[in-house]
Amino acid sequence: MSTLPLLLAAALLGAGCVREPSEVEAAPEPDTAPVDTAAWCVPTRDLDGVGKDWDCDGYAPEGYVGGTDCDDADPNVHPGAEELCDGIDNDCDGEVESESLYRTWYPDDDADGYGRTDGAVVTCEDPEGYARRFGDCDDGDAAVSPGAAELCNGVDDNCDGDNDEADADGDGQRVCDGDCDDGDPSVYAGAPERCDLVDQNCDGVGDDVDGDGDGQGVCAGDCDDADPTVYLGATEACDARDNDCDGLVPADEVDADGDGWRICDADCDDADAWVSPGAVDTCENDVDEDCDGVAEVDCEACDIVVPGDYAAIQDAIDAASTGDVVCVGAGTWSENLDFGGAAITVEGVHGADVTIIDGGAIDSVVRFASGEGADSRLSGFTLTNGQAYSYGGGGVYVYGSSPTLEDLVVTGNEGGWYAGGIYVVSGDPTLTRIEVTDNLAYAWYCAASYGDGGGIGLRDSNAVLDDVLVQDNYAGYSGGGIYLYQSAAALTNVTVTSNRAGLSGGGLAFWESGDTLINVRVSDNTVPSWWGLGSEPYGGGIALWSADPTLTNVLVSGNDDELGAGAVYAYDSSPTIVNALVTDNGGGFYVTSGRPSLAYCDVWDNRTSYTGMSDPTGTDGNVSVDPMLIAGDHLDAASPLVDAGDPTLTDPDGSPSDIGAFGGAGAATWDADLDGWPAWWLPGTYDAATSPGADCDDEDATVYPGSGC
Repeated sequence: MSTLPLLLAAALLGAGCVREPSEVEAAPEPDTAPVDTAAWCVPTRDLDGVGKDWDCDGYAPEGYVGGTDCDDADPNVHPGAEELCDGIDNDCDGEVESESLYRTWYPDDDADGYGRTDGAVVTCEDPEGYARRFGDCDDGDAAVSPGAAELCNGVDDNCDGDNDEADADGDGQRVCDGDCDDGDPSVYAGAPERCDLVDQNCDGVGDDVDGDGDGQGVCAGDCDDADPTVYLGATEACDARDNDCDGLVPADEVDADGDGWRICDADCDDADAWVSPGAVDTCENDVDEDCDGVAEVDCEACDIVVPGDYAAIQDAIDAASTGDVVCVGAGTWSENLDFGGAAITVEGVHGADVTIIDGGAIDSVVRFASGEGADSRLSGFTLTNGQAYSYGGGGVYVYGSSPTLEDLVVTGNEGGWYAGGIYVVSGDPTLTRIEVTDNLAYAWYCAASYGDGGGIGLRDSNAVLDDVLVQDNYAGYSGGGIYLYQSAAALTNVTVTSNRAGLSGGGLAFWESGDTLINVRVSDNTVPSWWGLGSEPYGGGIALWSADPTLTNVLVSGNDDELGAGAVYAYDSSPTIVNALVTDNGGGFYVTSGRPSLAYCDVWDNRTSYTGMSDPTGTDGNVSVDPMLIAGDHLDAASPLVDAGDPTLTDPDGSPSDIGAFGGAGAATWDADLDGWPAWWLPGTYDAATSPGADCDDEDATVYPGSGC
């Protein structure tokens, strides 16, 4: 590598292109263009002598290397443009107008859009008083033309040579009256329809035809021949429709109380809008409000209920008093919430799977920016479709606050320069049992991508993350999964997997941070492509920039980048790494400056093990041996890493710590797939007898004791 990323960034800052943006700073003004354009374009190539595409038509001007645009002040002029009848060489072929633009025009005295053939002219202009269509049989009457409707007036209105006013079949109706077949006396407008493949009533539909493919036509009893689920004898569905065409909508399909649930939806009391499967079962009323068959057993101690007391969650937050519990029922809530400093609990009582807050792509889904503390609590929701391009945190934005976030799914949100899922600035929140997936932090500027923290971003913060899954997120610059800047966060039982970044830290990126990671898995993260402006990507798994975190009992596996620093890249960084297993990466440790400290670590089967640092194998308990993994991240009972860790640390059973993610005192509490069951940690295959209450597959939330184990 010829140039360090930070030196590259500094050089580009001097050129006015690349910089670490401020919190709310917008993209800068472009170079002054020679013409007034609605948008500005970057150079087509960043090389001297190649022109800028000022008119944004995709072509550089003539006179420059590769330039072919004969008028770079006009976006409608360039090679391949449509040749117009305007006296200009639009397609830069050296000719003005082509023969194909010349058309024949016909005199149209009555301006009905149809002309007569005598007096036609050929030109590429649009001459006044002429029409492109011809065939007008009376150019003095605008009501007569080939496009006119035939009337019963004794005139050939549509110029077809026939006034269509005769009743040829003697059925009392002429073609101009609506007879669609004047040769069949049984066919006329309003005639009785028969199932005989003929449109007797001239409505354009043969009623014997099966229009929806359900095997039944209208004349056979299909009351909706556009819907294949509706026909005579069909099974009634819970949709408030007459599916079987008996003329009735069953009573159990009607939402009598207007709560959005019907009896066929499992509404156990359709006369009470407070009772439905999506309602909240509150205590001390002996009513089964959520229709689960029991009352007062699984009830919630709620101060405010949504829906019920309020139709919107934000209204309930605004009305709540300190210490109140706002209970929210199942459903999709289209809102953008702001706690506004309220020290309250807002809980989706039916859980995140069925309680969704949709941000509508207009702002963060939830904001904590009024000094909220730990007693401001949000739990039990899926937060999705949030968008916060300028300040970050499409799912959750935290500024100067320390809320408690529990049992959340944060997915499908977008940020720009900063985190797509959760962004924390100058705050100390607690995140417990959080799933952060498929979020995006992306901004494009000066031919390169930006965005820090696809899943989670922490800046000047001391957050606590416990049982957090960060998966399938993307950042345009650094920290595809998690981005930490000048922070001292504590990460315990955290999985960072299958995330991507444009330049550095596909899984995690630490900038000037001294965070603590215990029982963390960093796997299958990548920096898959060139970021832009000639730079190389760094650190598929972990990237450290002037950062000194402490990592204990971590697994770093299956990560990759273009540089060869698949596992850990370090610049001016001296991390402390204990009991770590680093294996099967597209490169191990890549150090440009700094002194990483490894003790009781196993670095095995990476593309390269160490670059820029000495191999510590054989010192301080470090080894390079086959870890004998099973189920992806667990040790076989015969693994040489069993009881081979730091002797000052112990496993949950009191034995010396194993090397890898499932070692140390916290190994038995790690619920990686957030299904409520901690993973089995003991070396060897899963054994229900020796690991009671443990999950046999902690990567699949649908598999746990009693369901697949």
